[in-house]
Amino acid sequence: MRATQSLVVMAYLTVFANFQTGPGVAIAFLMTIVLVVIATLLYRQIRKVDIE
Repeated sequence: MRATQSLVVMAYLTVFANFQTGPGVAIAFLMTIVLVVIATLLYRQIRKVDIE
């Protein structure tokens, strides 16, 4: 079952089912940073296409 588990579910289960707040918050924090980087890159790419 863990092979197809998403990061959101893993963070939730780590915090609320296993009562391990440190690793759960670390998973959520790293996921947020990765999503911000991806969103920034996509935004820059879209802006570059719109300007040309």
